[in-house]
Amino acid sequence: MSFPDCAEQPNRFGSGVDLKPVPPILGAGRRRVAPVRSGPPAPLRAAPLTGLIPSFLLVFLFAFLWEAALPAMAKDKEARLLRRHAGKRSTREALEVLESLLPEMVKDQIRIAEIPAPFGSEQARAEFMFHRFRELGLIDVHIDDTGNLHGRRPGNGEGATVLLSAHLDTVFGDEAVTVERDSSSGLLRAPGIADDARGLAAMLALAKVLATTGVRPGGDLLLVATVGEEGLGNLAGTKRLYSKEGWGWRADYFLNLDGIDERVIVNGALGSARFRVVARASGGHSWWEFGRPNPIQALARAVNCMVREPVDSGSAPRRSYSFGRIGGGTSINSIPQEAWMEVDLRSGDKTELSSLEARLRSCIAAAVEAERNWSSIDDPDFDLELVTLGRRPSGTLPAESKLVRMAVEASRLMGIQPVLQTSSTDANVPISLDRQAITLGYGGEAGGLHTLGEWYDPTGCERAMRRNFLLLLALLGEKKLDRP
Repeated sequence: MSFPDCAEQPNRFGSGVDLKPVPPILGAGRRRVAPVRSGPPAPLRAAPLTGLIPSFLLVFLFAFLWEAALPAMAKDKEARLLRRHAGKRSTREALEVLESLLPEMVKDQIRIAEIPAPFGSEQARAEFMFHRFRELGLIDVHIDDTGNLHGRRPGNGEGATVLLSAHLDTVFGDEAVTVERDSSSGLLRAPGIADDARGLAAMLALAKVLATTGVRPGGDLLLVATVGEEGLGNLAGTKRLYSKEGWGWRADYFLNLDGIDERVIVNGALGSARFRVVARASGGHSWWEFGRPNPIQALARAVNCMVREPVDSGSAPRRSYSFGRIGGGTSINSIPQEAWMEVDLRSGDKTELSSLEARLRSCIAAAVEAERNWSSIDDPDFDLELVTLGRRPSGTLPAESKLVRMAVEASRLMGIQPVLQTSSTDANVPISLDRQAITLGYGGEAGGLHTLGEWYDPTGCERAMRRNFLLLLALLGEKKLDRP
């Protein structure tokens, strides 16, 4: 909703409101003497309310309408701001430069993907990115004690600070990688070619546009290539950014590049709790010691307890559990001395995730009791242990927040119909800390993610990249956020 300037209106309340002059006080300018009354004083009477009720209703109605109009006003403000940025000559020139860099993005993407980077061994890939940061003229370039690579492009000191991130690690091992490229279609095929080699290449391209066009926004741009986003990395890199001395606290806005779909804006942090359940017992011969507690049986009882809960039908807030791995035992004719399983619990809601963990712990306790009750031979060594493998925090950045509204409007301006989504990304950490943070896609098409057959096709990625640059530029021009 758009409101014209008050000066253009016939009165300060807008057209259609008849402002009548306040009538003069009765008898003004004449002195009147009240007559003297005899007898007892007249009883006091309450002031009539008939004149107050309409005024009260008008105030209430105005407040209600004003509050209802605020979201539309904010949305229109963001749209106008982004259109103004998009209409600048310098922005148009920068977007042209960005499109010219798309072939270079592919070259960077291939070089990055061919450097193995399993969690804990991201150093070689970080060193490649280190040199690229230096080539782009970034300052304060360094690798922290966790393995995150940092770089900064200073603004003119008059805008918000934006942290732009993508992750270094992959789900694969340290085997050599060779990218296959289809010369006719441009399709790329290799483990990790999309997730997140493309995100790292996109981050370099956005930084190069600012470096080569001379566009100098008001705020500082912080670029960070993180570690530990995948698997049991448990967002180690981003958690380090929000430790006491981390760069995360400097940022007013956090933009993470991780994902293909140009429509998706991740504003929900899908939290997780991951555990290994270890069962131990004395073990023995499957015939002669039959009746002793069996660790694998105990694990099966715990799983059976958990799966009694109905599968989530999609109602909010959602939650899930997955028993992903199980192992143990010595031979088919032995009672195991040890068995283990790994379980992944997830929810975008902190309360739901805590409730799910409580259910797992309850099922483990019930499994121990049931196995002991079943056994005919006492075994003091029998027990189940729950080992925490990692946690990722939950949370949601409201759809009404400034960053989400701006990302939505930037998408629409580029012809993209945005979709808000909950997922597990590096943005989990700042979102859980009530910071302005989202994850954006970089466009194109991909498939086979997290498999050896992963592929990426850059066709059509231009819109997402233009959207990402326009949003970045607009945020850097915003005022810094007031924070305690």
